Amino acid sequence: MNVAASVNRLTKAGFTNVYNIVDGFEGDKVDGKRNKNGWKNSVAPWTYDFDPKLIYATEK
Repeated sequence: MNVAASVNRLTKAGFTNVYNIVDGFEGDKVDGKRNKNGWKNSVAPWTYDFDPKLIYATEK
């Protein structure tokens, strides 16, 4: 299943904040920096900060 089909299935299942950024997370390089397209350079929400309430350790 491709990404677009997955997004469509999630939307049909009732999810409302579903995004598909074709250019990946970081986007393309311009002058050595990834500042063209991609998730980070779009209006989609993102952060490098961690929310301690959402971090958990997996069992080994």
